[in-house]
Amino acid sequence: MLIDSDIRIFGTAYFTFQRKTFHNCKWSDIRNYQVTIIFSNPEEMWFFEDLIKATNEQHLDALSFHLEWKDGGGYFSETTRELINPYIKSRDALLRHEKMMSYLKVYLKDSEYLESASFHALSQTLKCNAYDFIESLPLKSLKGLHIRSVLELTSIEVYTLANKIEESNLSYLSLEGTPLHPRMHYFLGQAISKSKITHLWAPNCKLTPLFVDAISRKTPLKYINLANNPLGDIRLNNFFKTLAFSKVRHLNIERMGLTDENTSMLIKVLNNSEIQSLNIKENHLSMNFYECLFQSLLQNTSLKTLLIGSSTMHFSLLNVVGQTLEKTNLNYLGLYHGPAINQAIDTDFLLFVGNLKTAKLKKLAIFSALTTQQVILILSTAQDNNLIEIEFHNCKYVDGASLAHYLKKILEKSSLLKLTVDFILYQKIVQDEKTYIQVKKEKPGFQLAFIK
Repeated sequence: MLIDSDIRIFGTAYFTFQRKTFHNCKWSDIRNYQVTIIFSNPEEMWFFEDLIKATNEQHLDALSFHLEWKDGGGYFSETTRELINPYIKSRDALLRHEKMMSYLKVYLKDSEYLESASFHALSQTLKCNAYDFIESLPLKSLKGLHIRSVLELTSIEVYTLANKIEESNLSYLSLEGTPLHPRMHYFLGQAISKSKITHLWAPNCKLTPLFVDAISRKTPLKYINLANNPLGDIRLNNFFKTLAFSKVRHLNIERMGLTDENTSMLIKVLNNSEIQSLNIKENHLSMNFYECLFQSLLQNTSLKTLLIGSSTMHFSLLNVVGQTLEKTNLNYLGLYHGPAINQAIDTDFLLFVGNLKTAKLKKLAIFSALTTQQVILILSTAQDNNLIEIEFHNCKYVDGASLAHYLKKILEKSSLLKLTVDFILYQKIVQDEKTYIQVKKEKPGFQLAFIK
């Protein structure tokens, strides 16, 4: 949703002044509007009803509410964000507090405009009724559903959700971080397979093998994220058999217990499907696995994004990658290595750097404690290849001053558009036929600023 203006109302003391500002806005120029209200405590939320009456008079095309109240020290504890008001055709709803359910239930059931609804319960002490929220969902218009709760959804809640999913027109379902009653995993998996859902986001949901066993080959799913749900290699092989001839395009199986036992089945999936992105980092994989994987990529034309490595991975992984990198069709490669890395410029590293010069990559991300010299060597390849974005993370050994001096020379001759070093972001902006390097400082003590 495009936001053309933004009002922030802080507590009761400033409400009268800010409300005057609210009414004096040039409504004729505003079609999409966001109102942010920060309350001192939940009891002040009676202002919300008054605000709805005020905004209804303006006949806006879209309006979203972002309601918060702050805890001691200025931190926000529970949040109610982008609450739906169907009379003005708002498109998003997010509930994080049971007191707002009375408003929400009235609006949800027969809404013709609601495309996305969310339920967040992120506190152990917050007693939100997920059943009421799920039961009230409008099946006709809803395209996206987000549920996130630290409390386990009960069997009746999962059962109701599964029935709603199967009957709805949902295309996106997110259950991130929400434990689901284990007895209902198979039933939910079946419902998803029979639904119209194409995007499933369910990392860290404590899923059992029963869930993936229920996913059928005919599933319409194109994007699957099941990260941090360790299923074990046997169940993963069964899951891969299902995916081998499916429509899946994006697969995230980070921290799912993938081992060398899954090598042949995973390669079969890659060879017999059109998967475009694969995340297999933080699994128990050997160098032999990666050698087989990259050899298979020589014949693969669909895979464009690959994230690999783990906290225990040795730096020699670079050698395995470098030997075949030039011949693959990858656009984005993410490498994750453990903290105990050889910081010397050894043979493995130099081979990797040499292959980078002729690689087809557009984006490279390295999560490893590299030295300044190692970072500079990798950056130097940008003068020869097609890289437009490079990320270096965990760069505690990088000297900012030395890197700043070298970067100016690199950027003059490279096609780089974006460079991230730890938490320093460089964005190239083309304006009035001149190119500027805009620096966003996010880490104190590490400053690089210059104009090209």
